[in-house]
Amino acid sequence: MTDALPLVFHPAYVPPDSLHFARLAAVAAMAKRCGLGREHVPAPLSEAVLKQLHDPLYVDDFLAGRQPLAGSSHLPWSSGLVDAVRLMLGGQKLGASLAWEHGVAINLACGFHHAHPQRGGGFCVFNGLALLALLHPERRIAVLDCDEHGGDGTEAFAERLHNLHTISVFGTRFGLRGGVRSRLFRAPDPGGDTVDDGYLRVIDESLDALLLMQPDLVVYQAGMDSHRDDPRATLKLRSETLATRDQRVFAALATARLPVLCVLAGAYQPPARVAQLYEATFRAAAAAHQVWRMRT
Repeated sequence: MTDALPLVFHPAYVPPDSLHFARLAAVAAMAKRCGLGREHVPAPLSEAVLKQLHDPLYVDDFLAGRQPLAGSSHLPWSSGLVDAVRLMLGGQKLGASLAWEHGVAINLACGFHHAHPQRGGGFCVFNGLALLALLHPERRIAVLDCDEHGGDGTEAFAERLHNLHTISVFGTRFGLRGGVRSRLFRAPDPGGDTVDDGYLRVIDESLDALLLMQPDLVVYQAGMDSHRDDPRATLKLRSETLATRDQRVFAALATARLPVLCVLAGAYQPPARVAQLYEATFRAAAAAHQVWRMRT
């Protein structure tokens, strides 16, 4: 399977007794069962790089479990959580390299788009999306964030990192303001019969804006918390709509020859149901990966 879709995962992404991250293990098991890629194992991101990305005081307090900053993400602190988030950010670093090599890669981790430079927030500890702009200052990094909730933390980093651009397609603003390197696409209001069609039109508009940027790497946050059965959803989208979204994103980027690293985002249904939804995402990514392979 050396030519398979690259997947980045480590079992320690899921701390012991972690309900919040249990979906990551379920998605990894789904991908393995369906033969949708080849796993690559990351190393933890170094403390030194974390302190370049975030305020060193915040990093020190989180690593040591000192409150209130250690709990600013609203995740219960543990040494297992420390190990998990360092591995997930190491997965971002590895995933970017694999995306540049193969055209498409998936890190089976959270992007942590609510993490701000000085603190965590919204179940996000360290910002793995902004990390890639820090590590590759010579390259333009564009984040396509399709979570239900806007990535306010990534927007804050875009004000500091001039090579980081973010495009947010959201149902809930979550503090987003917009800016020179932060484009906002508010999805249609829920409740009407046309919300799914309207959402896909907004996706097409966001892709048009993204392609004009001509980034060196796209980091795609494929959120599932806009699904109609998700307890945190306002958009209430059908499963087929989210599958079509992912097909359009991966196909457009493959056609434009733009490398993409996909990360998992919000999803608050039972882990087995989340894994079912992400199967369509992985199949769309695998199809795009085959397009890249045929052109090399």
